[in-house]
Amino acid sequence: TLTFLDLLDAGNNTGNMGPDWRSQVIATSSIGGFSRLKGASFAYNSSKAAVTHMMKMLATSFVPYKIRCNVLAPGIFPSDLAGGTIANLGPGHGGTFEPSFVPAERPGSEEDIAGAILYMASKAGAYLNGSVVVVDGG
Repeated sequence: TLTFLDLLDAGNNTGNMGPDWRSQVIATSSIGGFSRLKGASFAYNSSKAAVTHMMKMLATSFVPYKIRCNVLAPGIFPSDLAGGTIANLGPGHGGTFEPSFVPAERPGSEEDIAGAILYMASKAGAYLNGSVVVVDGG
């Protein structure tokens, strides 16, 4: 991200953006970064916790440049990584997740993740900085 600091700063100084529109960095982390489960992957979860913390630090560091830094932390979405979880606990076994595991009772969809990103990147999300938006079905 520091490599692109000059580019992001230049984007803010072109005059093309209104007062509420500023350059922004959105990083993808995971709810795994908040997990304390002992059976979980230490390396994966630690790396996601590190991404989240780094973005919070950058959000503070980039204030003089008016560059916002936020984090998207998705839950279970169809992917190679979540394939086993979805196959073992999800729609293939009764059609839904248990509400105690995912209150929405389903994995996330492309529309779910896109909606969160659009919110963060739009004027509606202009007040977010150093925020973690969790999209995990509850």
